[in-house]
Amino acid sequence: MIAIDEWGALLFDLDGTLVDTMPLHYRAYAEVFRGEGLNLSEAVFMDVIGAPARAAIPKMLDAIGAPPREAEAIVRLHEAKKQVFESILAAAPPHALSAARLLERWHGRKPCALVSSGNRSGVTAILVRMGWSGWFEAIVTGDEIERGKPAPDPFLRAAALLRVAPARCLVFEDTDDGLAAADAAGMARVDVRAEAVAP
Repeated sequence: MIAIDEWGALLFDLDGTLVDTMPLHYRAYAEVFRGEGLNLSEAVFMDVIGAPARAAIPKMLDAIGAPPREAEAIVRLHEAKKQVFESILAAAPPHALSAARLLERWHGRKPCALVSSGNRSGVTAILVRMGWSGWFEAIVTGDEIERGKPAPDPFLRAAALLRVAPARCLVFEDTDDGLAAADAAGMARVDVRAEAVAP
């Protein structure tokens, strides 16, 4: 069991770590892909997700054998996905996952950052829906950083914003890309898919 008191800051991924939004993201992507005449399976989606959309969407297209798209087309697909996702989110709020108990216990007591590959508008919508607005001293999103996960940049930026040394940060993640980013940043990390999380 990890002793939270030993760490200087807690850094949380959002989707799949704090909230069960991955099925909602998949539904949104699948709907947009269907509109393009493409079939995106949930297995493919889960296999490639973790990086920002500008990197994840080309991976999805490649995995299903679709021709590559220009950068403008990737942006258009992502904008369409964001609209569908926000509609889904408004109709059916996601439920909190077990790592959220850590956030509920430690926010305000220990520096906490949110480090998501999602875009700022989508992240904000989820935080509002969950009642977590203002719970993070720093938020880093995938559309605001040049190199997203698995690069260490998002976590390093969060540590800098919190003014906590990377080696003093504990990361909670649910994707291979996210865990690789934490490793590259020199941070301890918890894989919430495999390790029990207790407040």
